[in-house]
Parts: sequence; structure tokens; C-alpha cells
Amino acid sequence: MVHQFTCILYEGVKGLPKNPATLNGEKVRTLLTECALPVELINKVMAVFETVDDAHHAEPGYSPNRQKLRQYYDVAVRLGKAVEAKVKEGKTMAVGTPAMGV
Repeated sequence: MVHQFTCILYEGVKGLPKNPATLNGEKVRTLLTECALPVELINKVMAVFETVDDAHHAEPGYSPNRQKLRQYYDVAVRLGKAVEAKVKEGKTMAVGTPAMGV
């Protein structure tokens, strides 16, 4: 989900599509930074990459940490809202530019 939000943001701000399947943590950080998201939010997103459980490598009977899942969800929701606001801001500026005579 973080990769998808990052690609939506990048395309909305920079006008260039990115493939979420090709991203890793460092690429996500770079793209979020290029799109001028707040550093505090970028750091929270990066913390998810560092602490996410590898459930697909777990032993049978693995039980995910519910508290961590809630934290990851909260970060994803914050990222989603920031992406939506940034993309909307970019469209508003693009729409307003011709009227300003630029």
C-alpha cells in the first residue's frame, strides 16, 4: 500500500508514472522526499519498512503483533491523506496557473 501511495503521489506531483512493484525502502524515501512530504511523515513511513514482520517467512502458527499492525495502519492512513492533499494541491495550482496569466 505504501508503494502504491508513493506512485500515486509521484505521478500527481511530477507527472511521471512509477511502478510500485519496482520500489524498495530507499526508492520510496527518495520519491517521497522529491515530492516534498514532511520529513516527520517520511521517517514514520521508513520506520514501517524497518519493523514490519516477515509473516510470509514465519513458522506455522505465526500470529502477527496486533499493536504493530494498528501502528502501520495509522501511518498508511496518514500517508494516504498527505498524498491526497498534495495531489489535490498540485491540480489546483495547475488549474489556477492559466488564469493567472502565466
